[in-house]
Amino acid sequence: MSLQRFISVLFLLFSISSCSLDFNFLKKNTNKVIAEVGEEKLTEDDIRKNINFDKLSEADSSIVVDTYIKNWISDRLMYKKASSSIDDIQEVDSLVEVYRRSLVTYEYELQLVNEHYANQMSDEQLKVYYKENPSLFELTEPLLKGMILVAYSNVPDLRVIESLMTNPTEDNLDLISSVSVKNAAKFEYFANDWLPLSEVQKNSPLMLCNQDLKKNHLITVADSVHTVFLYVQDFIEIGDYQPFEYTKSRIRSILIEQSKNEYLRNYKKSLYEIGIQNGDAKRYK
Repeated sequence: MSLQRFISVLFLLFSISSCSLDFNFLKKNTNKVIAEVGEEKLTEDDIRKNINFDKLSEADSSIVVDTYIKNWISDRLMYKKASSSIDDIQEVDSLVEVYRRSLVTYEYELQLVNEHYANQMSDEQLKVYYKENPSLFELTEPLLKGMILVAYSNVPDLRVIESLMTNPTEDNLDLISSVSVKNAAKFEYFANDWLPLSEVQKNSPLMLCNQDLKKNHLITVADSVHTVFLYVQDFIEIGDYQPFEYTKSRIRSILIEQSKNEYLRNYKKSLYEIGIQNGDAKRYK
């Protein structure tokens, strides 16, 4: 980069904050260049693709865009400066190529393994492993099915919510969802999926106690700010075993891990032999 070019870029970098950015481009499909360093260009389209403006005010958008442009320019100037200043740049390029090869090979191995085992393991094979290794699937925390609703304690429909959550029939589910939206409550339905108590707890600002868990039972926890309704449709206690459907994907991963190394060794051996035979690779000694 020439000195004049470098100075012009620096001027752009430090003058951005003082200029008023036009945000009309956010509503248009334009590709105007708004910054450049050397041969690289930053366009309005790049900004739209890399920044989510949905929840930003115009003032916040201005700050975010300004910061993004400054960082974009600074990063590229730093890279150019580093590229011209490092003594052994060829060594860096070699390391990058080694890493790239390793990463590409790793991703391809994952693809190979997934494709190979996609139809290789039946549910019956997985169930055999499940039955032969029960200690691996003993629960260290409860599993739940049900639903949870978190509301503010001062909402007027709190008693209505409690009544609906106590009797969560199929007809009531739509009502529960509607009431939760009306009262700015957070509602999650997981009656068809087992969830660990710790996962359910993530949705609650208040502590849920596993001693209160009972089938077809509503648990209510409240303070001055929040009221939490947890309806437990079903649960499995600590010390019992994970259901097969819940742990099936984990069993599959275990079995793949146990056999994938041998599969990859055989694949590479076959690739080597075919490559030598076809002339794609040559060995001179």
